[in-house]
Amino acid sequence: MNNFNENSKLKESFEFDVDEYLTVKELCGVIKYSPRSIYNLICQKKLIYGKHYIKLSHKKILFKKSAIQEWIKEQICLVIERKPIKKALKLHPKRDFESSNLKI
Repeated sequence: MNNFNENSKLKESFEFDVDEYLTVKELCGVIKYSPRSIYNLICQKKLIYGKHYIKLSHKKILFKKSAIQEWIKEQICLVIERKPIKKALKLHPKRDFESSNLKI
């Protein structure tokens, strides 16, 4: 009976905000990813169970909106930190660019 009281107190202290969680379909609409891309992120462990999403059943996954927003910010920061790759101008060894009208 004491265990029952502890569990009920735990449930009372746990608040579930329905608006905080998104289904796969809703998440697709928000971040413009396909469902397959989202499942790939889960398989690649880029989205972490317990942090970014929870599984209510085998087929039902809910994503925590605030955690996904943080993840997106992190991804943007990673992209910004990367230096742009400059492609070297590849010259064809047999072509004479000086005599052609092509300006380099």
